[in-house]
Amino acid sequence: MDETNSAIKEFFGWVLAIGVAIGVGLFMHIFVVEAFVVDGASMEPTFHTNNRIVLWKSAYLFSEPRRGDVIVFRYPGDTSRDFIKRIIGTPGDTVEIRSGYVYVNGREIKEDYLQSFPLYDFSAQKVPQGSYFVLGDNRNNSMDSRDKSVGFVPRTYIIGKAELVFYPLNDFHIIRDQRYVFKGKK
Repeated sequence: MDETNSAIKEFFGWVLAIGVAIGVGLFMHIFVVEAFVVDGASMEPTFHTNNRIVLWKSAYLFSEPRRGDVIVFRYPGDTSRDFIKRIIGTPGDTVEIRSGYVYVNGREIKEDYLQSFPLYDFSAQKVPQGSYFVLGDNRNNSMDSRDKSVGFVPRTYIIGKAELVFYPLNDFHIIRDQRYVFKGKK
């Protein structure tokens, strides 16, 4: 009888341990981190198709997204799809693209992560409150805030901040913080 009780206790101990592990895993996946697979060339050279990244879902729990952050968000044209882009303009900023250079609030920004300079202009537009202006790093091959189907990304559509590439291993890197660097002095 003692042997049976011991086996039952051990069985329920394992069930409890597995249940706790599953619960912690689900909590982490829903609220803290998630793996995200990059699909497409819009963020090259920063990310390539099939890169796996760690997405920090709780990054903006106590702070707001900032210029230079790489985020994953629900595509406003079809919220079942997720996009990955870089924040260029925050609420209240005025964003403009002239002769291949991006200006925020009238000041040119330094963007050393670009695949190539944009081959188009974008007239000055003010980012509405509660929204963000995002661009892909591969500007000539990116559907981003310049496209009417994306437009300004509502804060509520942001899923999280990209933190690191973990696969494939030869692409492993922490996503460097691209805080805004303005060219020249204002």
